[in-house]
Amino acid sequence: MDTNNKKIFIVVDNLKNNWQKEIKNAAGREKYHLLTFGLSPEQLYLPEGVQIVETSEISKRAEKEARNFYLKMPRLEILHEGRDLWWFLNISEKNIWTDKIIHRLYAFLRFHYVVERDQYDQILFYLDDKVMENVLKKRQPPRYGGNLTASFRFVLLYYYYALREIIKVIIRKSVLKTISPGTKSIPKTDAIGIFSIYPAWWQNPYSAKAVDIFLQAVPDELAKQTEVTYLIWLMADWRQLRKGRDFFKSRPMIILEQFLKPADFLAPVAPGLFLKFYNSLKQFAGLSFKLKGKDLSAFFWEEYFKSLTNPVLFEWLLLDKALRRYQLRNLKAVLFRLEFQPLERALLYNTRRQTTTFGFQHSALGKNFLNYVFQPNEFNTSTIPLPDQILTNGEIGQKFMTEAGFPAERLVAFGPIRYIPLFEYAKNRPSSIDLRRKLSIPLNKKIVFVATSPLLPETLCMLGDLLAAATQVGTAIHIFVKLHPNAKEFQGFVPAVKKLLRENIEKNSFAILPPSVSIYDYISASDTILLTGGSVALEAMVLGVVPIIYICHAQFSHNPMAKFPEAVFLVKNKQELLLALSAINDKQSINQIMNSWPDVIKLFFHDIIEDTIKKTITQIKTIEKKEILNEQEVRFC
Repeated sequence: MDTNNKKIFIVVDNLKNNWQKEIKNAAGREKYHLLTFGLSPEQLYLPEGVQIVETSEISKRAEKEARNFYLKMPRLEILHEGRDLWWFLNISEKNIWTDKIIHRLYAFLRFHYVVERDQYDQILFYLDDKVMENVLKKRQPPRYGGNLTASFRFVLLYYYYALREIIKVIIRKSVLKTISPGTKSIPKTDAIGIFSIYPAWWQNPYSAKAVDIFLQAVPDELAKQTEVTYLIWLMADWRQLRKGRDFFKSRPMIILEQFLKPADFLAPVAPGLFLKFYNSLKQFAGLSFKLKGKDLSAFFWEEYFKSLTNPVLFEWLLLDKALRRYQLRNLKAVLFRLEFQPLERALLYNTRRQTTTFGFQHSALGKNFLNYVFQPNEFNTSTIPLPDQILTNGEIGQKFMTEAGFPAERLVAFGPIRYIPLFEYAKNRPSSIDLRRKLSIPLNKKIVFVATSPLLPETLCMLGDLLAAATQVGTAIHIFVKLHPNAKEFQGFVPAVKKLLRENIEKNSFAILPPSVSIYDYISASDTILLTGGSVALEAMVLGVVPIIYICHAQFSHNPMAKFPEAVFLVKNKQELLLALSAINDKQSINQIMNSWPDVIKLFFHDIIEDTIKKTITQIKTIEKKEILNEQEVRFC
């Protein structure tokens, strides 16, 4: 390869070493600049002469533009039986964990601005993401609309997953008959309904004392004043259902699968519905997705295809059918966990004009939690089904909802319902020394609690930098790793994390915590926690532990705490992480950080002193049952 005196740009999205070997064998005075997608360049072995491209300012610009472009994505109307089925598709959720679009847009823009700023003689791509590589190499995108291979693949996958999910639901319904939940499964009239997915949304789900993860004690307290009935949709195999016998007998509930009729099971595979989805696929292929003069349709079409062949689509279509069979108008109100996910649309279409709905927005929000982020006043111009009332954690949630056009008079900041156990624990929090003795944690080591995201590249980068910094910090370190609840759903995630730890630290100096442990005990026993995103940073603050937030510019950020650098340690490499680990014992620095916490916690969790359960129940009971007709509903009359 003749690269003498050339300025060469290398673009990498994996940890493989094929590009290093090629450069090592190249003789000359060439200059190499490296840009990475999804992983920190410092995790790579860099041959002599390779420089990492500086992208701090470029990444901020790329993040904003990628987010804005994504939020303006064209949407189709797929009208069917009074529903717009666009909202049943995963692509409508804008899920940053499972949807590749935003990450590809961000990577594309970083690449674009680096090339625009710096002139290169040659660009070398070492990408596993071939869709991205084709776009960057300006290859002509496929003509998806008339592609026979794509059409055949769509037909095959659509009917395969539709039939598979139908069979799974039929099995669930059959197993239910052998469990005999009893009279408590009989629908209650004039009750308040609580929609839930079993067992995923429950703590101790196979116990009679199971607790709703999101609503905590609200249902029990509400039941002291009025009738409460759970509306349960099962997403469990037959073994889990049998384990849940005690749960099914523990409280009044309606198992929605029981309402499905034989004709309902045929609905997802009906030719009419299939043709609407198939035609929408061809229509979507004709949409324009151009940015910076480049055709990015491949990014969007792939996600749309995946949405139409995703197994959960058929779950939600069957859920919709089951809800139509139950007389929801008999309920005073329906409460549900609000994340603007496709499953909620089945509930909201069926409760429209039947009863009042309360959506509980439960998580700590950030500008890049895109399922909660909409264009200004989008709720007033979109067909998206919405709850009648939104109860949100705090002021940030209020701001997001009102900017999107949700009426302020139907929006209440009620406090951290989901985090009530956290605040109760904090009141009587044991000392870290007592906890270490209780948990058999060494007293002479610096304890780092690591909370991962479900994104493997950034998790490996964060852990890699931690392990490198641990060798220089001057104090023995013990690491506790808490995997994201969804990590196991991503193939290879857990083995890769285990492999990295085993190869870089003694086995008695780390542990991957099982899901059953009390993370509050382990956080409180730690000197610090390290994470890339999520609400665990806020939980650590409540428990008096300083968070270290790992920011990787090669990855689209999802951490709401990045906006509050005064409240945390923000780090982006092993050198900054080493400084943060050393500063944990500096009382002056720590006190300065902690002084900013009350205001930050209030933004996310509103009033933590007020009785949030009492306030929530009062809000629910003061909203009389009534029909609320929005402009968006008129379109489906």
